[in-house]
Amino acid sequence: MADWIEIDGSHGEGGGQVLRTAVTLSAVTGKPCRIFNIRAGRRNPGLAAQHLAGVRAAAELCSGRLEGAKIESTQVWFQPGEIKGGSHHVSVGTAGAVTLVLQALVPMALWAGQEATLEVEGGTDVAWSPLIDYLTHVHGYHLRELGARIEVEILRRGFYPRGGGRVRVRVQPWASPCGPIRLTERGPVQAIHIWNVAGKALRKARVAERQLEGFQSAWRGRYPLGQVHELYVDSASPGTSFHVYAHCEKSRLGTCAIGRRAKRAEVVGREAAQLLLEELASGAAVDRWMADQLIPYLGLCGGTIRTSRITEHIRTNIWVTEQFLPARFTVEGTAILCE
Repeated sequence: MADWIEIDGSHGEGGGQVLRTAVTLSAVTGKPCRIFNIRAGRRNPGLAAQHLAGVRAAAELCSGRLEGAKIESTQVWFQPGEIKGGSHHVSVGTAGAVTLVLQALVPMALWAGQEATLEVEGGTDVAWSPLIDYLTHVHGYHLRELGARIEVEILRRGFYPRGGGRVRVRVQPWASPCGPIRLTERGPVQAIHIWNVAGKALRKARVAERQLEGFQSAWRGRYPLGQVHELYVDSASPGTSFHVYAHCEKSRLGTCAIGRRAKRAEVVGREAAQLLLEELASGAAVDRWMADQLIPYLGLCGGTIRTSRITEHIRTNIWVTEQFLPARFTVEGTAILCE
């Protein structure tokens, strides 16, 4: 196995991002890998349902061989084949985040020989992951700016604990990967857009309205509001989410907040506002979460981005990316450069 790349899953933040990035770049580069100490930094180490569903779907998408993949497994062997398009269905089986599964699959699909349709079931609006609205309006926006063609369709929302959400994503092959990525200036803020979501069971309690009131109390009209989407949706479990992004001249920055039992709706909206105000005050061109997700693309294309802060997630993703690619990253303040 001398040609296999060995990835220590306990490196850096020691979570599922190591697994997702390793599998993605293994498929794109054709380099097989063994990932061990998977999620060693977590209270319940090893593969959880969403990680297992994601790595199995990745193996299917690239006609790969996968060994050791089962619940609570702390190591897997991933040997990629040819990345293919077509239709692929993934069921996480819990409220595990569909957006985290898609973080691994979408970059792979860009290198497929034909259009790929990815239908994923699970949690669309859950804690510790980007909301599906963030993936649609911030992540998807930046990929389209890089020349990718991606469409996201939300078929049903899924909240904790039952999940049941369903998303369909269509990805066209990346005909010509972009040149070096340049995201160092955002330009003036043009408008603030909001997706304020709650399950229909929470309508009587005015949860969505109160989330918006909380946002406005913290926002205080600092930047002009554009579209405000207030949605009461069908869902298997009651839940709430709040996504807001700043559409700027040259970029987009977004934040997410999630409701939970005993957390007041006003706090959800206020939390989202405070996070976005922090990002805008930093002068960043991309928010800290998008910077993390752009690292593999920087490794493939080169370039420079400027974010609000360098997180442990970002540093970990840089390390994994450098194991697969002849790319070398430099961090200067909050700027990330890749050659």
